[in-house]
Amino acid sequence: MTLLQEIIEWLVLHVHGLVNFLNSRLLHNRMVVFQIYLQFKLQKRNLDPLHVENLTV
Repeated sequence: MTLLQEIIEWLVLHVHGLVNFLNSRLLHNRMVVFQIYLQFKLQKRNLDPLHVENLTV
């Protein structure tokens, strides 16, 4: 096996792991942001009496 092939295999393995790690972090961050957004919407809705009648599930 040539040095180039070894380098390519090493890169593929490590990049794949890095991509998986980043994807899991991004997914987690997205869920956290979504939860914060939902809490904010609910708080805003509770403060505004006009929206109580327009609650949609």
